[in-house]
Amino acid sequence: MDQRAGCIRFVMGAAFIALAGCDEPNQFQPPPPPNVIVQAPVIRDVTTFTEYTGRIVAFEEVDIRARVPGFLESVEFTEGQVVEKDQILFRIEADPYEAALAAANADLAQNQAAEGLAATTLPKPSSMRPRPRCSVRKRQFGTPRSISRTPRFEARSGGEPPGDL
Repeated sequence: MDQRAGCIRFVMGAAFIALAGCDEPNQFQPPPPPNVIVQAPVIRDVTTFTEYTGRIVAFEEVDIRARVPGFLESVEFTEGQVVEKDQILFRIEADPYEAALAAANADLAQNQAAEGLAATTLPKPSSMRPRPRCSVRKRQFGTPRSISRTPRFEARSGGEPPGDL
């Protein structure tokens, strides 16, 4: 009997479900229309863009090296900028070079002062004094021995000739 009762319960449950679904069928309700903003068309030029994937390589490369040692104070260009010939690219710290220039100018002034002092205090060597040629002396005054016998030389040297001229 239990089996028969189970069967009856099953049939009754199925009939109940079938009768419950017999109501009025569902009706489709469309959604409300969307809110749209309307504007008049505008006529103007539009720039079209095209994007490509690629790699750019410079056709010329330049290595920049300093000719003098020092620390950089500033960089006078931006990377990728086109530069012109003789354009300043970097500024190197000038203090060491200004100090070296001042020292060189001080040495120059000291050497010029020493040269001026030597010119005024030291006698000129006899080899640097201008000498007249012998032929000129012989023509004008005779031989050197005859010049030494003149009264002018005898008075100055106390009677002795001054020697070879």
